[in-house]
Amino acid sequence: MDREIVAVFVIVLLCAAGLALLVYRYDMYEREPWYMLVLAVVLGMGAGWCVGHLEDATIAAFTDGNPSSATRAAIAATHEEAAKLLAVVLIALVFARQFNDPMDGVIYGSFVGLGMAIDESIYYQQLIRATLSDVGTEAVRLVMHLLFGGIIGFALGMARFRMRRWPLALALCAAAAVGIHFSWDMVVELDPRDGVLGGLQQVASIVLTLTAMLLYGVLVALAARWSRATFDVNSHRRLWHLPFGKPKR
Repeated sequence: MDREIVAVFVIVLLCAAGLALLVYRYDMYEREPWYMLVLAVVLGMGAGWCVGHLEDATIAAFTDGNPSSATRAAIAATHEEAAKLLAVVLIALVFARQFNDPMDGVIYGSFVGLGMAIDESIYYQQLIRATLSDVGTEAVRLVMHLLFGGIIGFALGMARFRMRRWPLALALCAAAAVGIHFSWDMVVELDPRDGVLGGLQQVASIVLTLTAMLLYGVLVALAARWSRATFDVNSHRRLWHLPFGKPKR
């Protein structure tokens, strides 16, 4: 294997590890064991591999083999977000003893999304023979899939505690994840070498990224509040501070 591809792969894994540590920081009151988080990443990678074949089959079955950008984006967004949701549901059902925190839907969804992003990144690195100039693209891939996974998994933490309106929350979060994912894939299809479209691509990508980050942050804050009420109502820990600092008590 080309040394540069290996270097890109190593950098991507280091970025994924850094993102995993940041997400782990949010699980403040009932930390998930490391092996469950590894399992979530592996499930995400497996889901990514399976959904790639399913997307190809869907395109072959319902298009003439040359689908439009909108069709490709719609298939990718719906299939991949559904796969993330199903992976978190599987964890919640099989490992119910571990899935016992309102934050768990966000945490496991984020790690499943990270795993799917790693699988997708490996595929594209081999497909295009990635160079170091592609590291930024791969880092964005990791971030966006992580955000989408956390968003779509959020309501499952509510469902675990039978909170009111969790079905509505699930529908809204799924719509948000699929909608932003679809929009992101459509933006990627724009040619950045075209003056007007290139500028639009940059603005749209920033807006979509910030929207996903803002929504994810709101959901993390809500889940953290419920988690504190469940496990440590008198805690003075702060959700937002330097990532690896000691939580204030």
